Amino acid sequence: SHIEWVPSYDGRARTISDSFDPEQSPEALGVVQNRRAKISEVMAAAGVKADVLWRVLRLCGVKKEITWEDAVDESGEIIKTKDLDRGGGLFCHINRHQSHMRGGRVNALKKLSQTAWVPARGPATDPDHADATELLSLQAIFPQASHKVVWAVAPTLCVQCEPTVKELKPARNIESEPGILVDQLCKLSESATSFAPIVPHVRAVFAALSHARTVKEVIIPVAGKLKGPKLASMLLAFLEWTGSWKEPDIKDLGKQLASIKWIPVEDGSIRTFSDTFDPSSCPEAFSVVKQRKAKMGSLIEDAKLDADKVWKVLILCGVKRELTWEDAVEEAQAVVTDKDMPRAVELFQHLNKQNSHLKGGRAAALKQLQSLAWVPATSPSMDPEAQKATQLLALKDVFLPSARKFVFAVAPALCIDADPTLLELRPGRKVESEPAILVQQLQKLADCAVATKDSKAMTSIVAAKHMVAAFGALPTSRIISEVILPTGTSLTGPKLTSLLVVFWEWAGSWKDADIRDLGRKIAGVKCIPVEDGSVRTINDAFDPTNSPAVFNIVRERKASIDALITEVGAKAEVIWRVLHLCDLKREITWEDAAEEADTIVRDKDLPRSGQLYAHIDKNHDKLTGKRAAALEKLQRLAWIPATKPSADSTTEEAKQLLTLKEVFAPSARKFVWAVAPSLCASGETKVHELKPGRKVESEAPVLVEQLRAVTDSACKAAGKKAVSFASIVEHLRAVFGALTPARTLSEVVIPAVAKVNQDGLTPFLLAFVEWAGSWKETEIRDLGTKLSDVKWVPGEDGTARTISASFDPENSPEAFSVVKAQRAKIAPLLTEAGLKSDAAWRVLRQCGMKQEITWEDAVLEAEAIVKDKDFTRAGHLFAHLEKQHSKLKGARTPALEKLQTLAWVPATTPSMDVAAKEAKQLLALKDVFLPSQRKLVWAVAPCLVADAEPKLHELRPGRTVEKEPQILVEQVKKLAGEGKVEASMLEHLRAVFAAMPPARVNAEVVLPAASGLKGPQLAVFLLTFLEWAATWKEADIKEVGRKLADTKWVPTEDGTSRSLGDSFDPEKSPQAFSVVSRKRVKIGAVLKDAGLKAEVVWKVLHLCGMKREITWEDSVEEAEAIIKDKDFKRAGVLFEHLNKHSKELGGNRTSALEKLQSLAWVPATAPAKDPAKQEASQLLTLKGVFAPSARKLVWAVAPTLVAAADPSLHELKPGRTIEAEPTVLVDQVKQLVESAATNALEHFRAVFGALAPARILAEVVVPVSASLPEAKLANFLLTFLEWSGSWKEAEIKDMGRKLASVNWIAVEDGGRCAILETFDPEESPGTFSVVKARRAKIATVIKDAGVRAEVIWRVLRLCGLKKEITWEDAVEEAESIMKDKDLARAEKLYAHVDKHHAKFTGARDPSLEKLQKLEWVPAKSQAKDGDSKPVVKLAAISELFPASQQRLVWAVAASLSVEIEPTLHELKPGRNIQKEPGILVDQVRQLAEKPIKTATLDHLRVAFGALTTARVLKEVVLPAATSLTGDKLANLLLSFLEWAGSWKETEIKEMGAQLSAVAWIPGKDGKPRAINDCFDPETSPEAFSIVKEGRAQLSTMLSESDLRSDVVWRVCRLCGMKTELTWADAVDEAEAVVRDKDFERAGHLISHLDKNHAKLAGERAPALEKLQSIAWVPATAPSLEAEAKEATQFLPLKSVFPPSERKLVWAVAPSLAVETVPT
Repeated sequence: SHIEWVPSYDGRARTISDSFDPEQSPEALGVVQNRRAKISEVMAAAGVKADVLWRVLRLCGVKKEITWEDAVDESGEIIKTKDLDRGGGLFCHINRHQSHMRGGRVNALKKLSQTAWVPARGPATDPDHADATELLSLQAIFPQASHKVVWAVAPTLCVQCEPTVKELKPARNIESEPGILVDQLCKLSESATSFAPIVPHVRAVFAALSHARTVKEVIIPVAGKLKGPKLASMLLAFLEWTGSWKEPDIKDLGKQLASIKWIPVEDGSIRTFSDTFDPSSCPEAFSVVKQRKAKMGSLIEDAKLDADKVWKVLILCGVKRELTWEDAVEEAQAVVTDKDMPRAVELFQHLNKQNSHLKGGRAAALKQLQSLAWVPATSPSMDPEAQKATQLLALKDVFLPSARKFVFAVAPALCIDADPTLLELRPGRKVESEPAILVQQLQKLADCAVATKDSKAMTSIVAAKHMVAAFGALPTSRIISEVILPTGTSLTGPKLTSLLVVFWEWAGSWKDADIRDLGRKIAGVKCIPVEDGSVRTINDAFDPTNSPAVFNIVRERKASIDALITEVGAKAEVIWRVLHLCDLKREITWEDAAEEADTIVRDKDLPRSGQLYAHIDKNHDKLTGKRAAALEKLQRLAWIPATKPSADSTTEEAKQLLTLKEVFAPSARKFVWAVAPSLCASGETKVHELKPGRKVESEAPVLVEQLRAVTDSACKAAGKKAVSFASIVEHLRAVFGALTPARTLSEVVIPAVAKVNQDGLTPFLLAFVEWAGSWKETEIRDLGTKLSDVKWVPGEDGTARTISASFDPENSPEAFSVVKAQRAKIAPLLTEAGLKSDAAWRVLRQCGMKQEITWEDAVLEAEAIVKDKDFTRAGHLFAHLEKQHSKLKGARTPALEKLQTLAWVPATTPSMDVAAKEAKQLLALKDVFLPSQRKLVWAVAPCLVADAEPKLHELRPGRTVEKEPQILVEQVKKLAGEGKVEASMLEHLRAVFAAMPPARVNAEVVLPAASGLKGPQLAVFLLTFLEWAATWKEADIKEVGRKLADTKWVPTEDGTSRSLGDSFDPEKSPQAFSVVSRKRVKIGAVLKDAGLKAEVVWKVLHLCGMKREITWEDSVEEAEAIIKDKDFKRAGVLFEHLNKHSKELGGNRTSALEKLQSLAWVPATAPAKDPAKQEASQLLTLKGVFAPSARKLVWAVAPTLVAAADPSLHELKPGRTIEAEPTVLVDQVKQLVESAATNALEHFRAVFGALAPARILAEVVVPVSASLPEAKLANFLLTFLEWSGSWKEAEIKDMGRKLASVNWIAVEDGGRCAILETFDPEESPGTFSVVKARRAKIATVIKDAGVRAEVIWRVLRLCGLKKEITWEDAVEEAESIMKDKDLARAEKLYAHVDKHHAKFTGARDPSLEKLQKLEWVPAKSQAKDGDSKPVVKLAAISELFPASQQRLVWAVAASLSVEIEPTLHELKPGRNIQKEPGILVDQVRQLAEKPIKTATLDHLRVAFGALTTARVLKEVVLPAATSLTGDKLANLLLSFLEWAGSWKETEIKEMGAQLSAVAWIPGKDGKPRAINDCFDPETSPEAFSIVKEGRAQLSTMLSESDLRSDVVWRVCRLCGMKTELTWADAVDEAEAVVRDKDFERAGHLISHLDKNHAKLAGERAPALEKLQSIAWVPATAPSLEAEAKEATQFLPLKSVFPPSERKLVWAVAPSLAVETVPT
């Protein structure tokens, strides 16, 4: 199959399966012609059998038919060659043979449907043009059948056959592209010079879609594009075409076209249907009609349309023949413009008479008519008889004529004889609804009442009479609240008082309770003139005869109204009675008390303050008013009579006015008389709120002041030298006892110590200590603790000390000077103050007064010994400590430490006499040796002068030879003398050397000794020693050098002696540094003078550490020199040298580097505007500069090291780093932003890369963002966002959170939002207004910033740029929808929330709670027609049923308009059929009132299926049945029975039982019967009258309905409809037989009962008992004719013989007239 070997006609070799059979393949297609196998010549040449070969080839797969892939190839060739005929051939071939074609059908058809290979007719001017004009894709053309509709504007398929392959059918069709019809109509209209020729084409377009779609999707859009006569002609042609429509459809058409202005009228304008009048039948009287008559005759004639049909449709569409309410409004407006009062009257009468015939917006029009000023009215006048019309006003501005007696002076009334009959044309103003007009009337009358005689319109008494009339216009409750009170706010002075005097007299007949209520209501009206000339409210004025006259406030506010009462002729006794009931005051209130207190404060009247205080205290329970507020004010005011602080403790006279919170109670005076005021009263007040606010318990500081004052007064009285406290001790004790001991100590005594005069402190505290003698020991110890820092106890030396620092004079040791000086000296003071000394001493000892020295005292004594240089006392102290150390208190360890350091120990002095032992000096323990080591240190160190070694470890001498080999060094120095080498000196030195091992002598004696010698002696000594050490091993010599490293003995070039390690080899050291040139060794002369071997010494010196390279210390020194010289060049050389040779440098690297880091010696740049500037311009410390590599980041704001590269030596690296100082990047960025450099973007990116993403964001970008202005912030952040594009997603998301509070993104509404508040302009739902307003609008900013837009958008989306609304956005959108009443958005929001809620962020629960409460959900309201589309409104979700239940409740309740079942629980409508089955009752009831046709049945069946069978019967059908009767009830139950036909028999029977009480089936007699009381008309016995009467009369109803009668009858039978008599029926029939005397029926009945008795239901026994007793049995009469069998009478069964016995009794007795004996 894969071998290409078959030659083709196009010359190529192909596989078998790719070649066509030349005989059996289609010839018409180019792809077949090229690929036919061309092997006839080859077969002939090969001599093979052609028929066999062709058979085999065909079996091997040579093609007889094209494949789908060939078809695709052929279409490609057609497109290349643009061969329209081949295109048609291929299309027809595929259409005809597609079922035989193999290959990838789906993919091929997909390609064929997308490529432009199909021959099509393009838009043409000739509708009959039928040839193909172009190749198009199937997606771009209409079917061939659509050509007559779209020939002028759209291409159609050009083939003769209708495509059978679905995929080959043109994709475009009129149904999905109604807009093409719009273009067609517009094309036809615009191209036509006359409309008549195009009318047939237009009609074809009109018929292309259904009526509804043609109007909505074609005509209305065309109307939006065409104008003038073309639009009018088009619509006239359409209206003529719709003439065959039903009237309801035409009327609906009129509604849809109602807003289009297209009809030309007489005034030259264009108007809508509803704004145009029929010229042949409309009222001529009104100008609005004349102007708007339709003017379309010429257009109808030009288009050759049927005028009658057109006018018929126009009238049905709404062209007017009568005024509408809107026209009436317009006419009224014209009347107002013309000020034509006669026309106004004419229009008023017309509307009042013809209002029931007018159409239009009655309510809105009447509303406008009520607001327009077109109604004739009177003007306000002081003459109540004036009734002439003088103005035009709105209805709302006039009163009825009957109201004129109340409003004649202030308001206009309608000028007609009678009130209008039309409710809406009645004047809008009523006294009942406008009590304010009475206020104005009363104001006018009040003006008259108080006016002067010359200017009065009427007398005061007449005005009062009219006032009384006005008072009666409303009920008393309303007249008070709505007239009197408002009048009180607008009138003042005598006018108001006169009005109210009249009103009070009028109210005098009221009940007392009503008058009191009146008083409460007018309590805020200032209407009572009082004595001080002001006007006050009733309850703010006092009765002039019955109020207390003691207070100023009462005298000033006595009522003064007698003159006004007389003027208006009122009865004074009635007025005063009413005022008393209205709460005219007879006693002051709490507010009055507060006000009186104010006056007391103002007048500073101390006597009155006392009277007021006493009055309130006595009468507080009688005072009314706001007690709490008044008392609060009284507590704030400084009106209380109070004492002043005094030296006299017995003073009680008031001297000042203070607030309550500033005084103490009288009982506290004994504690505070000297420092604080107390209330001047005889006792404690009964009013809690008037009690003084200060208490000793809560103001301990005042006791402190009292103590200070009392103590200071005693000091001043007695003088500083002889303080006598005897006179104040009792006062002190009173204060001490005012609080508990603990509080007295901590809150009174301790603070008082700091304030009491120093002279009085000791007696004061002695009094307190004595008073504390009764305290518990724990409290006394606490006292000692609290007073531990107070120096108040005088000592023998005259110094005041703390208790614990003083010695008990009776019980302390006498030997030491420290004890003598610190003994307490207080006995005289105790005696003088009259205090108990034993109690005081006991308390002092318990408080810590000393009876033995402490370790601290020992130290003090030792210091005194040192000061006095007293060797004897030193010995005593040493012995005392040795003996008593276990009893001493205090800090032993630090005391012993001090005793070890103080020079108080008696010791020998160094002496050349080995035997000297006498004490010559005082030294510290650490400075002396034991006596046993005197033989080693006699010449240089002191020893302790003692007989034996001390037992106390800490008092043992601190020095020993073993611990202090350096003492031997001193010995050696002593021996060394002048530095001369002598034999005796060598002997002593050897003795010293013998005291320790050689190694230690070397390290701990010889080498340290060198440090004690100076100048030439040291140099000679050590050179000699080094020469002597030349025989040592090199390691030992080097060790000597290390030990001598700190010894300065080597003479150098600058004349200074230095250590060997600080000296340089004069020949092999570096020359560059000043420190080297100064420190070269200079010992040539010394070697020569001492006679030492130079080569040996130089060798040893080199081994001992003489320098050939600088050390770290040298580098520090050189750096300091550089700083001093400010030499930038040397600084650079030193820095590079250290960096290069750091590993070779000796010395203390760490400390040197520490100093180098702290010194300002490093060459550095200064901040510059040019980043390329790198020259050193200053010396700084390392910690003050950044590395050279950081220069690109901080060049503008911070200095960097001037070096070729970053130092390799860690310690020489600059101390400042970007990582440690991200704020420097903040400054750098700010500089860059402010400079607005052209290459700022490159610098920004460098800065952003300086830190880790998290840090650069938190420590640089966020701070910069907070400080940049809005104009520059966006560019900066866009640069950063682009740079962060390479971050991990998690890092970018974290960045979004960090930038959440930065408002920088410009949005569509003009503001700026943070990322998390901004919507993605491409991926966010654009439907919602909240999204549109907050969509990012930064495309221009991105372009200007030069950043990559795709990166920016990716980062913004990862940062949280919103693609979806949040819960809060949903709530905001819902509120916006409510505001805009946008149903379309509401539906989209609902569907969006339901579909995408899982993606929403934000506060879900509170948002859903709001969404459930807000009225934003699109809902279908109630509709009368179940097939119509109900009006959609906005409602709360809790008020709706689900959309799925709309079919159940369309007639009675609103349901969700969105056709989805919400998945979000909280969005599910709150109402549900299962919860509200009662709604189905209303629905079913409404449906049952309609004929039972298919439409109604469908709705009923839906309703019945809404609940379970048991529930729908019990909760829907039965309740509905109770409110229906007659045919409506039958309609309901028949529909339900038919629907129940599919139930189980047991369920149907149960239903029958439940319906047994409902009488609904009409019988023959017309009365309704229950189903179990009716007989089946088909299967019940016909012979009986009771059956005939009880047969169900349902056939007619069933035939007229669309119910299935067979199902209904079957269910009726299962429900209990009778097919057989019951026993009760048998009894009834028997009685009827007797009544009718019908022997035949009687025979039938007895036969029937005999035959069918087993089938009869009911109670058998009582029925048979009745049948046996009733005379209903047909019987013969006795007859002489033996053959006589005819019944002639009725008898009971007991009276007849059986038929079988007739032959025996025929002549004498009756027998049963039946043929057989009953079984």
